[in-house]
Amino acid sequence: MNDKTNRFERLVNLGASVYALWPVLAAAVGGIGAAIWAHLADLSPLSLVLYVILSSAGTLWTLLGVIWLWREMRPSRERIAFECAYGLALDGLHLATDDAQVPPSIQLGIVLRNASNLPLRYKVEEIHVIVGTTAIPYPTFVSDGGLISRGTATTYFYPAFPRNAIQPQNQAKVTAVVEFTIAYGHPDYDLVRRLKRKLDVSLRLDDKPGVVYLVRSESDEDIRVKA
Repeated sequence: MNDKTNRFERLVNLGASVYALWPVLAAAVGGIGAAIWAHLADLSPLSLVLYVILSSAGTLWTLLGVIWLWREMRPSRERIAFECAYGLALDGLHLATDDAQVPPSIQLGIVLRNASNLPLRYKVEEIHVIVGTTAIPYPTFVSDGGLISRGTATTYFYPAFPRNAIQPQNQAKVTAVVEFTIAYGHPDYDLVRRLKRKLDVSLRLDDKPGVVYLVRSESDEDIRVKA
């Protein structure tokens, strides 16, 4: 059984080597063909050597150029995953207030920036927000993700909290915890990365509202999640 396995592995490795070196092998075959033609054409030895070298180099250069163009037109999944890596960045938190609503409310949003050179698609797998000691038991979201063009940002909002629930004593500052998990990748491929953040947040809710936060934990890991 081990002998069969070893033979199979050797065949696989040989096939992989041939696949990786096929432009060189093709250039060698082209050079041999050129040598045969030059010999039949009765060229001098120096002309024969130069002709073979130039024919092999030209064949190799042409094949490598075709491979490069093909890869540029349709990048591999591995290259897409590499270029998407660490491309989704947390650009901050957005605090929105609505005192005209009854009851008045506040809403937190996470600002996501595309720091890669590709467009990104993201999907919010989990998001939890606790303001003070208040949480929304069954939050309803407008969507679970979207697209971000390269070099731009978007804000993903958590449902609004009523002020009277999180600010019963009308205090100026309230603490919060924000935790989320977001999968992302190129829009035309599977999601390949998973971004996680856990934030300690301080909200200012007086006449000059604002938000600051401290990153408690963070990670950005490689995944292979089907769309």
